[in-house]
Amino acid sequence: MVKVLIDYSRLKMIEYYSYINYDSKTLHWNLKDHPPKLDNLRLYFLFLAMFMPTVIMLIFLHICKDIWASIGLFHLSCISFSCIYMFHYQVKHHDEHNLSSRHPINTNSNINGTLYNSYEHSRGSRDSLSSSSNESYVIQHQHHQQQHQEYHVIHDIMPDIDQLPHSINGNSGRQPETQEDHAPNQEVELLIPKDVYNYRGLPWYTLVKLSLSSRMQYVFGILLFVFSVGLGLALYYALANIIPNVAQKIESYGLLKYHVPLFVFFVYFTLVNPFVEEWFWRMFLVNTFGSSFIHRAIITFFYMAYHFFVLIVFFNIWVSFLFCFVIFMGGALFNVLVQCFGPMVGVLGHMAADLLIMFIMSNMYYHWFPIYGGLSPL
Repeated sequence: MVKVLIDYSRLKMIEYYSYINYDSKTLHWNLKDHPPKLDNLRLYFLFLAMFMPTVIMLIFLHICKDIWASIGLFHLSCISFSCIYMFHYQVKHHDEHNLSSRHPINTNSNINGTLYNSYEHSRGSRDSLSSSSNESYVIQHQHHQQQHQEYHVIHDIMPDIDQLPHSINGNSGRQPETQEDHAPNQEVELLIPKDVYNYRGLPWYTLVKLSLSSRMQYVFGILLFVFSVGLGLALYYALANIIPNVAQKIESYGLLKYHVPLFVFFVYFTLVNPFVEEWFWRMFLVNTFGSSFIHRAIITFFYMAYHFFVLIVFFNIWVSFLFCFVIFMGGALFNVLVQCFGPMVGVLGHMAADLLIMFIMSNMYYHWFPIYGGLSPL
């Protein structure tokens, strides 16, 4: 009885882990000739892309004093630089990641790859068996949802996947015409190139879609959002009397110059900014500029640098430097969260931070609550 309970608990833990565990391989686009080297002009294009937000904040926020233009051009810069870069890459390396066009399927020859269990519907973990001499692996996909998701993704890039040789209980060469040709619990395996299973054969835009498909990242993201907002409001209540009131500075930097309600700016910044920043700093640059520790540190430094020219508007230089350190550590934390749980965790965590900032600034301006900041701007 005890052994049965132990085995049942172990299987349940494996099942729950299969739901929680995020496949970070989908975050790596496997771009050809990346990261670019010093003699490659693409590297300097990426440096320009990272430096442009700082230039925009310096010119349009400090010189022109137009917060609308600074935020709008910052978002436009992030989107345009990333789109131009990926469009150029796509044109230059057209169809290099498309296995169906570069490597036509030959059903009369043995293909080194992965044996894909296409009809197993029970839940559980993946068990990788010993590899054979032709470096193939037998992967038993026991998670029904993930199995079908991967099959459809592979089918998108290999339309003739159904013509691949099948194997029923190890007897290769037979391809069932219908699902009724085998027993309900009988293994039906499909030979698929292992590069496809490792996501190396998928184009970058398919990997972006696949990286967003895990449902658990939305659950973790919502939990992080609720926790962050709750903690932020508690800290705001406790420290409100020492928070500088920046309401007048907000208005002096052109927030109301276009006669647009303040509420519109706050909603736009809260909902749009997290998606733009997480795409640019945590997905695009990590896959193009580089994903090593040094590369991520450089990316996070530029992420912090443009924030400095925003903070210096409201605080003195020393307080701005202090907040910049917090922002640098926050950027590093978002990198870890994205790798562990998925991009949407970073988006929702970033959205919680932006919502808190917008709420505090709105309360300083509209005086919704009696606690709205007790000090004059530093």
